[in-house]
Amino acid sequence: MLFEVRRQRIRGVPLTKEARNRVVPARGDLRVEEGPAEPMGRRLCRIATLHAVDRVVNGDSLPRLYDARLLWMAPLALVLGGIEFEGGTGYWQTWYCTPLDREPLTGMAGKPSGLRDSSRTRAVAPTCEAPATSTTPASQ
Repeated sequence: MLFEVRRQRIRGVPLTKEARNRVVPARGDLRVEEGPAEPMGRRLCRIATLHAVDRVVNGDSLPRLYDARLLWMAPLALVLGGIEFEGGTGYWQTWYCTPLDREPLTGMAGKPSGLRDSSRTRAVAPTCEAPATSTTPASQ
Protein backbone atom coordinates (compact mmCIF):
# COMPACT_ATOMS: atom_id res chain seq x y z
CA MET A 1 0.00 0.00 0.00
CA LEU A 2 1.30 3.48 -0.85
CA PHE A 3 2.09 5.77 2.10
CA GLU A 4 3.63 9.11 3.01
CA VAL A 5 6.09 8.49 5.85
CA ARG A 6 7.36 11.22 8.17
CA ARG A 7 10.17 10.55 10.65
CA GLN A 8 9.25 11.80 14.13
CA ARG A 9 12.74 11.81 15.67
CA ILE A 10 16.34 12.67 14.85
CA ARG A 11 18.91 10.42 16.57
CA GLY A 12 16.26 9.35 19.08
CA VAL A 13 15.24 12.89 20.07
CA PRO A 14 11.59 13.75 19.33
CA LEU A 15 11.04 16.64 16.91
CA THR A 16 9.00 19.62 17.98
CA LYS A 17 5.55 20.01 16.46
CA GLU A 18 6.81 22.79 14.17
CA ALA A 19 9.75 20.66 13.01
CA ARG A 20 7.46 17.65 12.39
CA ASN A 21 5.22 19.83 10.22
CA ARG A 22 8.25 20.88 8.12
CA VAL A 23 9.38 17.31 7.47
CA VAL A 24 9.04 16.43 3.80
CA PRO A 25 7.44 12.99 3.68
CA ALA A 26 9.02 10.09 1.85
CA ARG A 27 6.49 8.41 -0.46
CA GLY A 28 6.31 4.82 -1.56
CA ASP A 29 5.18 1.28 -0.85
CA LEU A 30 5.47 0.55 2.88
CA ARG A 31 6.58 -3.01 3.64
CA VAL A 32 7.01 -4.72 7.01
CA GLU A 33 8.58 -8.17 6.83
CA GLU A 34 11.00 -10.53 8.51
CA GLY A 35 14.56 -10.01 7.32
CA PRO A 36 18.23 -10.28 8.22
CA ALA A 37 19.16 -8.24 11.30
CA GLU A 38 22.95 -8.07 11.40
CA PRO A 39 22.96 -4.58 13.01
CA MET A 40 20.81 -6.01 15.82
CA GLY A 41 23.17 -8.94 16.41
CA ARG A 42 20.40 -11.40 15.52
CA ARG A 43 19.63 -13.58 12.54
CA LEU A 44 16.11 -12.21 11.87
CA CYS A 45 13.78 -9.44 13.00
CA ARG A 46 10.81 -7.49 11.65
CA ILE A 47 12.01 -4.70 9.34
CA ALA A 48 9.99 -1.79 7.90
CA THR A 49 11.14 -0.32 4.58
CA LEU A 50 9.69 2.12 2.11
CA HIS A 51 10.05 1.22 -1.57
CA ALA A 52 9.62 3.48 -4.57
CA VAL A 53 8.14 1.85 -7.65
CA ASP A 54 11.52 0.54 -8.85
CA ARG A 55 13.90 0.79 -5.85
CA VAL A 56 14.21 1.23 -2.08
CA VAL A 57 13.82 4.86 -1.01
CA ASN A 58 17.19 6.48 -0.33
CA GLY A 59 18.50 5.02 2.94
CA ASP A 60 19.85 8.41 4.05
CA SER A 61 16.41 10.03 4.04
CA LEU A 62 14.59 7.04 5.54
CA PRO A 63 16.78 4.31 7.06
CA ARG A 64 15.34 0.84 7.66
CA LEU A 65 13.31 0.45 10.85
CA TYR A 66 14.41 -2.69 12.74
CA ASP A 67 12.20 -4.47 15.29
CA ALA A 68 9.31 -2.53 13.76
CA ARG A 69 6.01 -2.65 15.61
CA LEU A 70 2.66 -0.98 15.25
CA LEU A 71 2.25 1.61 18.02
CA TRP A 72 -1.20 2.92 17.04
CA MET A 73 -3.56 2.84 14.13
CA ALA A 74 -6.60 4.84 13.06
CA PRO A 75 -8.61 4.83 9.81
CA LEU A 76 -6.47 7.61 8.29
CA ALA A 77 -2.98 7.06 9.78
CA LEU A 78 -0.71 4.72 11.69
CA VAL A 79 2.53 4.99 13.66
CA LEU A 80 5.32 2.43 13.48
CA GLY A 81 8.10 2.35 16.06
CA GLY A 82 11.47 0.64 15.99
CA ILE A 83 15.22 1.11 15.90
CA GLU A 84 17.12 2.82 13.11
CA PHE A 85 20.88 2.74 12.73
CA GLU A 86 22.90 5.84 11.91
CA GLY A 87 26.68 5.66 11.92
CA GLY A 88 26.65 2.26 13.63
CA THR A 89 24.51 3.49 16.54
CA GLY A 90 20.90 2.45 17.09
CA TYR A 91 18.26 5.08 17.91
CA TRP A 92 14.55 4.75 18.70
CA GLN A 93 12.47 6.07 15.80
CA THR A 94 8.78 6.47 15.03
CA TRP A 95 7.24 6.85 11.59
CA TYR A 96 3.95 8.70 11.11
CA CYS A 97 2.38 7.02 8.07
CA THR A 98 -0.63 8.26 6.09
CA PRO A 99 -2.02 6.54 2.99
CA LEU A 100 -1.60 8.41 -0.29
CA ASP A 101 -5.26 7.81 -1.21
CA ARG A 102 -6.73 9.58 1.83
CA GLU A 103 -10.36 9.77 0.79
CA PRO A 104 -13.08 10.31 3.41
CA LEU A 105 -14.88 7.21 4.54
CA THR A 106 -17.66 6.16 2.15
CA GLY A 107 -20.95 7.92 2.86
CA MET A 108 -19.41 10.63 5.05
CA ALA A 109 -18.70 14.23 4.13
CA GLY A 110 -15.23 15.26 5.30
CA LYS A 111 -13.38 13.74 8.22
CA PRO A 112 -15.69 12.18 10.83
CA SER A 113 -15.54 14.11 14.11
CA GLY A 114 -14.97 10.94 16.14
CA LEU A 115 -11.88 10.10 14.07
CA ARG A 116 -9.92 13.34 14.41
CA ASP A 117 -6.16 12.94 14.53
CA SER A 118 -5.36 14.33 17.97
CA SER A 119 -1.63 14.46 17.21
CA ARG A 120 -2.17 17.28 14.70
CA THR A 121 -4.95 19.28 16.33
CA ARG A 122 -5.28 20.88 19.70
CA ALA A 123 -8.51 20.55 21.65
CA VAL A 124 -10.40 23.78 22.30
CA ALA A 125 -12.07 24.20 25.66
CA PRO A 126 -15.79 24.95 25.50
CA THR A 127 -16.78 28.53 26.29
CA CYS A 128 -19.34 29.66 28.83
CA GLU A 129 -21.05 32.02 26.39
CA ALA A 130 -24.75 31.56 25.77
CA PRO A 131 -25.71 30.65 22.21
CA ALA A 132 -27.01 33.49 20.04
CA THR A 133 -30.79 33.85 20.19
CA SER A 134 -33.19 35.08 17.59
CA THR A 135 -34.45 38.68 17.99
CA THR A 136 -37.86 37.92 16.45
CA PRO A 137 -40.70 37.27 18.90
CA ALA A 138 -42.04 33.73 19.01
CA SER A 139 -45.44 33.05 17.41
CA GLN A 140 -48.26 32.48 19.84
